[in-house]
Amino acid sequence: MKIRNGFVSNSSSSSFVVLGTLIDRGKYSLRELLEKFVSREELDQTVKSCSYISAETWEDINTNGVHDVLCEICNHGDFTIMKNEDDGAPKGKTIVGLTIADGDQTDWPQNIVSLNDLIAQAEKIGLKKEDLQIITGTRCT
Repeated sequence: MKIRNGFVSNSSSSSFVVLGTLIDRGKYSLRELLEKFVSREELDQTVKSCSYISAETWEDINTNGVHDVLCEICNHGDFTIMKNEDDGAPKGKTIVGLTIADGDQTDWPQNIVSLNDLIAQAEKIGLKKEDLQIITGTRCT
């Protein structure tokens, strides 16, 4: 018999593997995290290209819009911010990093990526090599 410790819910869940870092929740707002790890150009481009965001630029975004921008960026690339336990972050932490694998994928192609290439990608978005960890977990979907 298996006994599950942790969240149990009637909703679905998926597993993930992230190369990233854990940040104390509350140290940065979601807006500050995005500004720290995503270029202003990409933030502005995301705002302009998303039909359901009414702002013209990143500077014009309100709190709800910040979350929408995060969803757009995370849904169209490997970058992720998992901000709470429902997202898969440990209690009191936020995960920032690159998604290596996501349980939502049903047909993973064989893929070989060197650890040095992953580290280089992580450093390109502002993560420090010495802070990188392989983080695994389960999140609500």
